[in-house]
Amino acid sequence: MIPNKLNIGNEIRVIAPSRSLSVVRDEVFDKALKFLSDKGFVISFSKNSREIDETNSSSIQSRVEDLLQPSQQAKKYCVIQEGSCQGEIIGGNLCTLNLLQGTEFMPDLQDKILFLEDDNIMGDYFTFEFERNLQSLIQTMGFNRVKGIVFGRFDSSCNMDKRTIERIISTKKQLKNIPIIFNVDFGHVLPIATFPIGGVAKIEAKGNFVSLEIIKH
Repeated sequence: MIPNKLNIGNEIRVIAPSRSLSVVRDEVFDKALKFLSDKGFVISFSKNSREIDETNSSSIQSRVEDLLQPSQQAKKYCVIQEGSCQGEIIGGNLCTLNLLQGTEFMPDLQDKILFLEDDNIMGDYFTFEFERNLQSLIQTMGFNRVKGIVFGRFDSSCNMDKRTIERIISTKKQLKNIPIIFNVDFGHVLPIATFPIGGVAKIEAKGNFVSLEIIKH
């Protein structure tokens, strides 16, 4: 997605979701504000951006209060195959993970839950390349003991909807009898949640119900 360029008179909203804006020196703040204002933009600041505590931040409640509406895409997880499991988290970008095959850095897949996502570098051929990469991973040693798979959210240009992923999964006999969920909040598309590699996840998937819990990190 390429957003439209800002125009003179547009508002730029400043928030501080990590450290308080109060830690910025006055001369730096004033210089930045003048630079943007001189360009013709309207600069505004969130209600709690200057709130500060002993850690040079602000309360979680204040930072949440300062954010845009909740994502309409978040937590619209899909069940591809039902089941439940618990295991250590391994994963990341699928094609990058596959580059580790045959090296000392390839992780052991036994008793793991795979968190997999991919970005579109193949254009109209993405679904074919994705299926090929998935098949390559399936053929690695230890894959037969994978406990479950969690697929992240794909960019719309990938054309990877629920029907397509179901078709791909249905052709892989090695994926039978493990829970698989799709459209989870990580990958190359917002919102992006952080999952801890090496942590432990618990999955329950049945019907339209999905429970994904990180129980250790």
